[in-house]
Amino acid sequence: MKYKNIILLLLFQLAAVFVYAQNNVDTLLQMLRDHKKEDTTRLLIWATLAKEYTKVDIDKSLSSSDTVIRLARKLNLLGWEANAYNAKAAVYFSQGNYPEALAYIQKALTLAEQIGNKRRIFQSISNVAALNFEMGNYTKALEYFQKGIDISKQIDQKDGTANGLLGISSVYVELGNYPKALEYAQQALNIYEKIGEKPELRESYNILASIYTGLNNINKAINYSEKSLKIDEETGDQQATANDLNNLATVLQSSSNYLQAIEYRLRALKITETMGLGKEQFSTLVELSHDYAKLGDYSKALEYTKRAQKLNEKLGDISGGEDLINLGYIYGNAPASLIVANGFDSAFRYDKALEFLRKGLRIVTERKKLESQRDAWEYISAVYEKQSNHSAALEAYMHFIKLRDSVLNNEKRKEITRLEIQYEFNKKEDSLNLQQQITSGKLKQQEQQLTLNKNQLTISNKEKDLQRLAYLKTQADLQNEQLQKREKEKQLTLAEKEKQLQSVQVTTLSQENDLSKLRRRQQWVYSIAAFVLLGLLVSYLFYNNRIKQGKLRMELAKEKAEQEKKEAEFQRSLADVSLTALRSQMNPHFIFNCLNSIKLYTTQNETAAASEYLTKFSRLIRLVMENSRNDRITLTAELDALRLYIEMEAMRFKEKLSYNISVDKDVEMDYVEIPPLLLQPYVENAIWHGLMHKEEGGRIDVTAAMKKNESLLEINIADNGVGRAKAEELRSKTATRHKSYGMKVTSERIALINQIYKTGANVAIYDVTNDNGEVAGTRVVIQIPV
Repeated sequence: MKYKNIILLLLFQLAAVFVYAQNNVDTLLQMLRDHKKEDTTRLLIWATLAKEYTKVDIDKSLSSSDTVIRLARKLNLLGWEANAYNAKAAVYFSQGNYPEALAYIQKALTLAEQIGNKRRIFQSISNVAALNFEMGNYTKALEYFQKGIDISKQIDQKDGTANGLLGISSVYVELGNYPKALEYAQQALNIYEKIGEKPELRESYNILASIYTGLNNINKAINYSEKSLKIDEETGDQQATANDLNNLATVLQSSSNYLQAIEYRLRALKITETMGLGKEQFSTLVELSHDYAKLGDYSKALEYTKRAQKLNEKLGDISGGEDLINLGYIYGNAPASLIVANGFDSAFRYDKALEFLRKGLRIVTERKKLESQRDAWEYISAVYEKQSNHSAALEAYMHFIKLRDSVLNNEKRKEITRLEIQYEFNKKEDSLNLQQQITSGKLKQQEQQLTLNKNQLTISNKEKDLQRLAYLKTQADLQNEQLQKREKEKQLTLAEKEKQLQSVQVTTLSQENDLSKLRRRQQWVYSIAAFVLLGLLVSYLFYNNRIKQGKLRMELAKEKAEQEKKEAEFQRSLADVSLTALRSQMNPHFIFNCLNSIKLYTTQNETAAASEYLTKFSRLIRLVMENSRNDRITLTAELDALRLYIEMEAMRFKEKLSYNISVDKDVEMDYVEIPPLLLQPYVENAIWHGLMHKEEGGRIDVTAAMKKNESLLEINIADNGVGRAKAEELRSKTATRHKSYGMKVTSERIALINQIYKTGANVAIYDVTNDNGEVAGTRVVIQIPV
């Protein structure tokens, strides 16, 4: 509920010196060049120019106001000088520089007091109150709002009194003291109903709707919002109608009635689109996205968020960050089908969600929006948890808890401010009662003194009468007797009055003594209350800390269980891949070819060759079986098995295959260990897909060396075959293709080993080119941390 609007209406209603504001800057500058005399006319031109510059150049607007101040001082026109201070304050207020705006308003107030114009004083005091409210100085805001009410009553300005009452009501709304806010808002409403001013009535209804929302009386809140809408229909104010529709939707949103809230927001959106109200339209789109997301209708939520982003780009980035946070929430929770339909890979949906959430978080952090920061960290934690990144989820959740506590502390600070204001009010009330008692005693003393003076005057007059009647001897004696009698009566009266005066003094001293006792009692009560509050605060902090520790222990236990489950799955996957690697190395096709080769040697009576081939075959089978039992084997064992495999293939293909295996002298082959069955799939691939397509055959070179300054073993497998592209082309034309899964299985094994042991083993395959840039073979580079 935008109850602050009534306060903003009080701000910076500048004097009528800007009646020529429609003139453009160039015209005003020409007027200055034509009118050189420094008089009120030139002053008026500069003041109008300052107003015009606010639309194009803020710095020139401020400097123009400084010129107005200088001229006003020279001409001794305090009212103009005050107007210039108000103008500068308006500029700083529009920039959000409230301290600077407040400083200039204070100067305007000082001048208004010098002039003695109570209407100016009232306006300046109202502005000071409003700025203190915007800055969160609620005690000062209440003080100045009350001052403004007092002055408005003196000048019989009823709407000013009502504005001040609404200001006080707004302060209490901010402090969460809704009963007190309701008391002042009702007083303001009564005044506006008598005046009959509909715009002010509308603002009163909006504040009352906000108050009843805070009191959870949704029916009354809706009732006052509907009254505000009715006034909009009567006045035909479409912009106000859009604002009130959104306000009513916010009331419904607070009671989770999102469907009806959406209905009102759609009406507001239609008005803002028709009138071209960009900022209001953007805000309504963001709220619609939020409401649809809460209903679980992520398709609609995404639609309105995208519309909001498009409008934001058009308006020059007015985003407050909430739209991006909402978009991140949608991508983190929407169905996968919706994500795919919007052009994103569902596998990367959480990365996209985190991207939007972080962008929104950066904006709301810059603008110090604690509640939005809290929500962003909560959503980030949930996304990390869905990614099984439990450490990051835990860290994000700790940020969420910290910000949640900050929001709670902010509410506590407001409650403390409210209690301080109540204390100051009670103290002033006690002081006022005491002052009234003292004043009453002084009045009695003054009355007694006045009576005494009257008596003394009477005596003086009688003495004059005696002098005037002295010649009347016949009546002198009678007159003297009467005078003596009256004198005695007067003396008796004076004595009685003196006695009464002493009695009053005694009473006053007794009252002061009672007041001193009352103050001491209040000090005791406040001290006890402070100790009780301190005890409650310590208990709350202790309890809250226990809850936090319990949550952290649960999170750590959950993370540990997930990690153990993950490791078990890794081990199972590694075992499966290792078994697949063994199967791929000893695939039936290779065994079948070996047995055919042995048969061929036997039928050709090459018994020596058949015996040698059979010996190598059995030795290779034994090495493969032995090596596959271990997670890692020595480089010597792996190269022995590889050499046997290449020799058997060389014998089978006779002169078409040659090879060389060389190991750098710095490599300690008997100590360096690598995963078993790692190299053979790449050599097999080089023979079958690189060399066998060449009529004349080819050569394979296997080299192993340690990289300098790094603990990396680098193994190179190079051939001078037809290259990868040509081999793929030949395979596509061949009816019977040799299907080898060894390279794929080996890549999977390396990936799993890297995850389990946190290593950085990797494989890269390159084309080898000759001097003419033509493909002349393939090179496989395997890097293994040792």
